[in-house]
Amino acid sequence: MKENCSYDLGNSKSRKIPLISNKPDIDFNHLNSNEETLIVNQQLVLDAFRCCVKKKDMTSFAKLLVQCVSPDLLFNENLWGDEDPRDGQLQSLRITIERDLFIWRAFNANPLLWDLCELIGKAECLNHCLVLIRALMTVQRTHWASTSLTKENIFETQRLLTLLSSTGILPAEPFSHVAAVLSQLQAWEVSCILNDICKYLKDSTLGQLEGQSLKPYVERLRIIMAHNLPGPLFVNIFRGLK
Repeated sequence: MKENCSYDLGNSKSRKIPLISNKPDIDFNHLNSNEETLIVNQQLVLDAFRCCVKKKDMTSFAKLLVQCVSPDLLFNENLWGDEDPRDGQLQSLRITIERDLFIWRAFNANPLLWDLCELIGKAECLNHCLVLIRALMTVQRTHWASTSLTKENIFETQRLLTLLSSTGILPAEPFSHVAAVLSQLQAWEVSCILNDICKYLKDSTLGQLEGQSLKPYVERLRIIMAHNLPGPLFVNIFRGLK
């Protein structure tokens, strides 16, 4: 009580205490649109998560996020099901597709989920959210196989690839450069690259990459970039790649 009384509230009914020190105050007088208000609200919620969730608790937070976003936890154990199922597995495949679409729509409707995944990734706990990553990657891969380039679609794929390469789920070399060159590729080329990335994620999750070369997963990327973007960037990416 004494600590509460020590704050000088002045004429205001409530005191605005910033969640993060040395952060510039938000000028609420200049928020004239719903979009600006939404951005501020998202930032405040994200700041609250940063302050409340410690690094040691990030694993539990990641698992809780999966439980909140994924509609069916019973099928989360089988991350990478058979893409060519036999008789009797079609029901599982249908549920998996529906789950992937549900998760993708959730991220589209709630952009804050991207920020939360980035927060989890900085704590090196994104591997506990592979159900979400797998769903987003699968939907993106299917989407690029049947569409053309648009600014919105490119941004979603760029954000996903940047998240994976910056948090160690994908090797920084060469995948950290893929997001920057997507706008210069054809849709089918993007689909081929995402197919190889999905295969890498599947094999790495199943523990099949020990002692293996990365080349089988980047060969098509190398050919596509050699055709579209020959030059210093291509040399820097693939020089010395094993």
